[in-house]
Amino acid sequence: MPLSIRVDLTVPYARKEEAKALGARWDGDKRTWFAPAGTDLQGFDQRWLPKNCEIDAEPGSSSTTIGTDSGPEKGVSLTDLLNRVKGVIQEGLPDAVWVRAEISELRGKNGHLYPTLTERDERGEILAQCKGAIWKSRAEPITAKFEEVTGEGLKKDIKILCLAKVRYDPLYGLDLIIEDVDPSHTLGDLAAKLARIREWLVKDGSYERNRGLPAPVEFVRVAVISPETLALLARHQIPLLRTDEDGTVTVVSDGKTWGESVSGKSPRGPPGRDDRVAVATHKSKPAGASKSPSRIIDINTASQKELEALLGIGPVIAQRIIEGRPYGAVDDLRRVKGIGEKRMAEIRCLVGAR
Repeated sequence: MPLSIRVDLTVPYARKEEAKALGARWDGDKRTWFAPAGTDLQGFDQRWLPKNCEIDAEPGSSSTTIGTDSGPEKGVSLTDLLNRVKGVIQEGLPDAVWVRAEISELRGKNGHLYPTLTERDERGEILAQCKGAIWKSRAEPITAKFEEVTGEGLKKDIKILCLAKVRYDPLYGLDLIIEDVDPSHTLGDLAAKLARIREWLVKDGSYERNRGLPAPVEFVRVAVISPETLALLARHQIPLLRTDEDGTVTVVSDGKTWGESVSGKSPRGPPGRDDRVAVATHKSKPAGASKSPSRIIDINTASQKELEALLGIGPVIAQRIIEGRPYGAVDDLRRVKGIGEKRMAEIRCLVGAR
């Protein structure tokens, strides 16, 4: 039998057309579906109805009645509320939109990328934050295009302009499914940062003061070796060249391999933990001699065999590294099970991420 009053419904977005065909209507003010007075609920899914209502149809009869409890239940269930939220989002944002944000975190799994997108104010305070996802089918072309334009892959602490679709699930919450990235926005942001730094240096007077200083005679380039790298060199008795003992040290690289030549004495080993000098195992080199090039392993393209050649990396961890691709930076290896701080320090100077 037709309804005498309006009944609000909880209709999933995927079944809205079915509900409309049965007579349901959308209330734009309340943002919910409803069955208007006079609607016959025969054929409606019982799950769409409020909990205190049920369809009661006599066998062999087409009449329909609504039964109620002794009193209406106060409030709505969390599932009902969040399903309404989902419907509002799907109705209001059905298409992907371009979004400006900063990548504050980036992790990968099985070829998928999961960035955390953040917006900050001028003081660095977080204004908004949301989870994101780039599925494997899109991750590879997006990363390749981004690297071609900017010279580096997606990584944390960079700003991006991404084409994303809002997804909401009552159980897992809200996230953005990223379908594309415009690398020119990131390139423009980097250029803008550089321009601001230069403007500040000019305004401060540091730019002109620095230009007026004479070029140093003793050196024109400085290489800084971190304590972790120095400890690694000492642990494996890898020789360390010193300009005070070896003279001028020249390092030559083609971007993939490197080698060095010295004009002074032979290299000596780095100091150990108890300040003892590690003994170099190779013979002294004549002036101008060059070591054999040492190849940096690219963790995004290296084979299983190449990864296993790294210190402390066996077949299992090598396979995990391959499954976790792509990596935006060497530090992303920390998310691979089995690679802790100690192992990371041992392989950091031997690998790269391009």
